[in-house]
Amino acid sequence: MTNYCFNEGLNRIKVLNPNFEYKKWINNIAIHPESIPEYHFYEKQNPIIKTSYKINSKQITGTSHPDYCNKSWVEVLGNLKRWKLYVDEIHLATENVLNEKLVDKKSVAKYGDNIIVSMGNHRCCFSKFLELDEITVDMEEYQFNHTLYSMVKEYENRGFFIDENQYKNETWNISINNYLVSIPEHLKNGFLEFYDSVMMNIKSIISIEFNHLMNLNNRSKIHFKLECSDSFRKIQNQVVAHKFDLSKNYKTLRT
Repeated sequence: MTNYCFNEGLNRIKVLNPNFEYKKWINNIAIHPESIPEYHFYEKQNPIIKTSYKINSKQITGTSHPDYCNKSWVEVLGNLKRWKLYVDEIHLATENVLNEKLVDKKSVAKYGDNIIVSMGNHRCCFSKFLELDEITVDMEEYQFNHTLYSMVKEYENRGFFIDENQYKNETWNISINNYLVSIPEHLKNGFLEFYDSVMMNIKSIISIEFNHLMNLNNRSKIHFKLECSDSFRKIQNQVVAHKFDLSKNYKTLRT
């Protein structure tokens, strides 16, 4: 089946930049920001604003425009809707890209090493195929929340899944076996310490196997709200059961 956007993109390269030599990057996908690894850990509030900021066109890795994202760059070029408005005459192409007085300014969002086009898709795409070393954009730079990332990974390392929709919530709800435990912000670190402090021993393993929960000493003052209003001791027992299940799964993977 003929790929119109791809073939049209190749034709447009010849018009836009007759001296362009094939580069592998033209087949790279123009990613949507949500495709960026660990996207949900970037703070969406209060980005760093940089106006009239200089970037290299090679730094642009994607676009938030639904009609252009998730296509190769040559397909993006072939799919641009207002192609003729910008390149009626070949000598106007570079001039249009560099013209800072145009109403539709070039705006981008930066997530780590990824720069995503927010506004000015035509001229930003042109800049890549014109291989411009410097273009001027307005940039919003979003900061990665390393603290949140580390906390989520600590929970995942212990076998707990935190839904991405909960990341920014003050209270996290996690499932320990069939019990829902609500952990407020000020106890997220404390719960990990509590979890690590609960010891598995042969008595607890036997009691789990026979579904008889043993009584564990309450060694911590940290209390967590349980949806079913069970006692703190019950949480300890469920942690033991959780650790036991993890150890069984680990042994299964090794055999």
